[in-house]
Amino acid sequence: MPQLLTDHIFSEQMRYESHRLVCTFGAETICIEGVLAAALLSALLVDTEEGKQREIAIDTDDERKAWMMRYEREVRPDDWGMFSVEIQLLNNAYIELATSNILISQLCPNKRLLDLAMHLLHDYMQYLCVEIYGEHIWNCVPWQAPFPAWLLAAAKVETRRQRCLQTDWTNPLELMQFIDQNNEANNDQPTFFFEEEPAEGIMQRYLDWLWEAYQAQTKLIPGENPNAPKHRNFVVEQETNWLFMRDEINELSEEDRVLWAKWMVAWETYIRKRLKPQQPVRFWNEGVTPQVQAQLQQFLRIQEKEWDYYKCLAASVYAMRQLGYVRRACSVMDITRWLSEQLVNDYTDKNRRDQFRKAWNELGRYSDDVKHFVNVLNQLGVYSCS
Repeated sequence: MPQLLTDHIFSEQMRYESHRLVCTFGAETICIEGVLAAALLSALLVDTEEGKQREIAIDTDDERKAWMMRYEREVRPDDWGMFSVEIQLLNNAYIELATSNILISQLCPNKRLLDLAMHLLHDYMQYLCVEIYGEHIWNCVPWQAPFPAWLLAAAKVETRRQRCLQTDWTNPLELMQFIDQNNEANNDQPTFFFEEEPAEGIMQRYLDWLWEAYQAQTKLIPGENPNAPKHRNFVVEQETNWLFMRDEINELSEEDRVLWAKWMVAWETYIRKRLKPQQPVRFWNEGVTPQVQAQLQQFLRIQEKEWDYYKCLAASVYAMRQLGYVRRACSVMDITRWLSEQLVNDYTDKNRRDQFRKAWNELGRYSDDVKHFVNVLNQLGVYSCS
């Protein structure tokens, strides 16, 4: 394959030489290095016979990726092609242009070709960003246990990662801002929203990694069952303990502490659900047909829409139990779990569970509210089945 970046003379005013674009207009001369110079060279030559001889193709994503590989291979002797170096070279180029009377449009008067060059420049800088920070945050910050420790470490890196991925490298002001902020990187606040990564997706990937590693380690112990409850309980206990990080968390801003608390609640809920799945609640008595179950569930959904829905739900379930449809062995904990799975609200939440328990404890088989709902159910064709 021919060389991409060999020297070329465009005119008396402009030449590409030793990987540098040298331009002289009047008494002023500027020298542009790095990817901006190479992108301008390639855009200016792409539709020419010279461009064909150099096999320059930069219109599609695949063509630009191939161009990047050729660029890095040819500037390797200059020690270019690294993010920190290319940032400095690009900043120097923008400073050269800003402190002279020469416009970048004078270097490439064709607007479409200039746009092609800037597109190529931006794609290459984004490529370097992904090389450093990865396509996903866990590519950049490898998993480490426990999850709270990984989360805080990843959140600190995510601030810089998003700054890098969101910078418009064709904008000199954004580049200068990026450099200034990166020089103060140690003062970055963490970012608990990860670029294009749903929270549950992160937790799932982490737990898959953790559980596979833990099982592999446990299998080394003769006679041990990696799936035994004691192992699941141990992992849950270790993974939901972040007291050792309390000092670090207290140093966060109030807004970040709120986000941290939400992450910890979501994580504990998720890992308990995955590793300590609860047995389904046996809510209905034997013999209650699916059709009747569906009818009674719909009745409860209607009660949930009432303004005093705790009282209505508690009395309705009590009435159903009195008529022989709901198991008497169901505790308030079982009932609130079942209601959470079947209705809209989460009655396992402490506040809602306490409100339901209070309404439930005020009832008895002879309570007016229970008698009322027994009569309502009778009117709907639901009679005692005991």
